[in-house]
Amino acid sequence: MARPAKIAALIVALSLCGCHTLYNLGRPKAPSGPDSAFLYGYVHSVNGSPGMIRFYPEGQGFIAFFHPLPEAWVYDDGMFFLENAHPGKWSLYDLIYGNDMYMMMADDWKSSFFDVRAGQVRYVGAWEIGKVTRNLFTSDKFELEKVAKPGPVEMLSRILAEKDMQGSEWVPRIQAEIKRLRGMGYR
Repeated sequence: MARPAKIAALIVALSLCGCHTLYNLGRPKAPSGPDSAFLYGYVHSVNGSPGMIRFYPEGQGFIAFFHPLPEAWVYDDGMFFLENAHPGKWSLYDLIYGNDMYMMMADDWKSSFFDVRAGQVRYVGAWEIGKVTRNLFTSDKFELEKVAKPGPVEMLSRILAEKDMQGSEWVPRIQAEIKRLRGMGYR
């Protein structure tokens, strides 16, 4: 193999290292410590559920090759969660449906971030992606609507029922959050 071909093959191989399958595989990782947080939510569109959802922790560089963005677990019904988020400011970065990528961060980046406390089980929201307008010369536009259902208690209960979560060390934290939310009147 000629030197340019070897270099090209190496670049392709290295760029694929940052790519992942459509869904996280295996079991959720155990909490890496008492400060680890659990982020969860829901996104649905006319295209179904996203294949990949990535989060952006404030202060992380944008070169995904060196710093891959944390990816959430995504279920077929649109529920998602990210385990082992560190305390700080986070933003839902993008959603990927096959060849379509929807950037979730607002033009005003600062308004896209939310606070994550140490050890928190944090609801980040529920959205429906509506009409997508395609444009050959500019970025595609999409409508994003916040929805009330499923609510946080329903989502956490459904996440707990998933086979992947059985026996996970996250279960007691999630159960405690469900109890707290029910005490506040959520159903």
